[in-house]
Amino acid sequence: AGGGACYVALKLGGAVVKASNENLELLDPDTLPKDHPAFAAGQQKKGKSSSGGGGSSGKARKKARPVTWVRKNIRVRIISKSLAGGKYYSQKGTVYDVQSRYEFSVLMARDRKLVENVVERNVETALPKANGRVIIVLGEHKGKVGTLLERNSKLQVCLVQFDEDKSIYKCGFEKLAEYVPT
Repeated sequence: AGGGACYVALKLGGAVVKASNENLELLDPDTLPKDHPAFAAGQQKKGKSSSGGGGSSGKARKKARPVTWVRKNIRVRIISKSLAGGKYYSQKGTVYDVQSRYEFSVLMARDRKLVENVVERNVETALPKANGRVIIVLGEHKGKVGTLLERNSKLQVCLVQFDEDKSIYKCGFEKLAEYVPT
């Protein structure tokens, strides 16, 4: 019922296609992994290699966005295959310091090495098991600390009991992170 259609200019090849609105999803390129086909196709079309370990050659660096949810003493997972040459991809670490409005450093759990100049698009929140300590990183309760009571991986939601008033809060995984106070 309804829905409508729109015309989309494809980045690869420049063709214009008609698509129904129900079949479209708006993607933020900053949240896509660097190995996503959308990036590889764009790189090859411009005649640039998709291999390499970063550096300043090839396409200009994206302007970093200001830090919005990352804070000191939270556990994160590295989701960038290009950060530190991919060495820490899918590994967990703790935010050690927020160095500027745009960058922070992560102390990696496995080898205890400090990775600097990390930006938000390189990481995602990591959650503890039930009864673990969490902190809300987004939304109206940002900064509140509590205990993770329950998590539902299928629905990507969890229940948190706040320390402050013992109230229960239901939220999505993206709104909280494991809290690792020093």
